[in-house]
Order: sequence, then structure tokens, then C-alpha cells
Amino acid sequence: MNNRLGDIPKWALEDSDDDDAANGDDDNIPKNHESGGDIEMQQQQNNKKTTDYMEDFFRHVDSIKADIDAVTKATKDIAKISEQSMRATTTAEENKLSKKLKPLIDSTNKRAKGCKNLLGLLKEDTTSLKGQGKLNVSDIRVRENMVTTLTRKFVDEMKLYQQAQQQYKTDLKSKVKRQVLVVKPDATDEEVDAVMKSEGGRDALYKERILAGG
Repeated sequence: MNNRLGDIPKWALEDSDDDDAANGDDDNIPKNHESGGDIEMQQQQNNKKTTDYMEDFFRHVDSIKADIDAVTKATKDIAKISEQSMRATTTAEENKLSKKLKPLIDSTNKRAKGCKNLLGLLKEDTTSLKGQGKLNVSDIRVRENMVTTLTRKFVDEMKLYQQAQQQYKTDLKSKVKRQVLVVKPDATDEEVDAVMKSEGGRDALYKERILAGG
């Protein structure tokens, strides 16, 4: 039998372009699946950013709660010091308690100031992120409600804290006034204030009266 392959043109034996397409030539495949992957990746990145924003937010929330708790504790400590001062029988005891009070108030005031600033910052951040469309509706609601609740709690605790300080001053002045009037019945409020501020306080007044034969 004659070899008929020799009669077939060379080009007929080569792979055609159609065969390449049928075999899945990448150059001829639509890129739709790639663009879909890009969108999904972008969504994942956006979700991660939203998660990061919320994680930062809740870290700040924990810090604010700790500051508010510190204010609450300071209020109770001031009330306790006030009660002890009322029972103190000497100026030395009262001075010792007063020295405990000053650093407590200083440190609490510092935390309160930081807490107030942080609450304002969270409110501004939420408004900014909301305007930029970087938060979803549910996260915006969570942030706004949380900031409102914490702000109200902070204000309430600060009122109690300030009332405790004022009560301490009022109680101490009433006690000093009663004791001063025993020694000097005609003492004025100004004189009572002077005794409270002076070195030695009532002890010095008692000594002065004794030496004067009063």
C-alpha cells in the first residue's frame, strides 16, 4: 500500500488556532473571574479596616470604663476620709487624713480630664468615619449609643465626686466651727476659716486662750 500521508499538505498536520482555543488558551478566556476576585479582596480589606476601627473603639471604651470606675472609687474614699475626719480628736489626725486626700483628688482629677478628652475624641472619630462611609450602619449605632451612655455615666459620677469633696469641706468646717466656738464664742466665719488654714489650727487657738487665761 502506498503511503498516502506523503500527499497530505504540511499545514494540515499542524495544530490549528481553533484547537488552541478549544484547549483553553488563557489569552482568549474572559477576565471576569479575575475582576470578581479583585472585588472580593477589596471587600475583605474594607471589612478588616472596619474591624480594626471597632477594635480600637472598644479598647478606648475599656479605658473610659476604668477611668469612670476610678472616679467612683475616689468618691467612696473621700466619703470614708470625711467620716474619719469627723471622728478625729486632734488636729494632727485631721492633717494626716487631709494629706491622704490631696493625692487622691489630684490623681482622680487627672484621670477625669483624660476620660473627658477621650469621650470627645470618640465622638469626633465616629462622626468622621460615618461621613467617610468607613463604618456600616450597625457599627455606627453601636458607637453612638456607647458614647452617649458612657458620657452620661461619666457626668453622673463626676457630680457625685464633686459633691463628696464639697461635703468633706462642709463637714470639716462645721466641726472646726463648733470647736472654735467652745473656746471663742464670738468667733466669726472668717476667723474659723483662718483657724482651718493656719498651722496648728485649733490646737494653736486652745494654747493661745490658755496662755491668755481665757
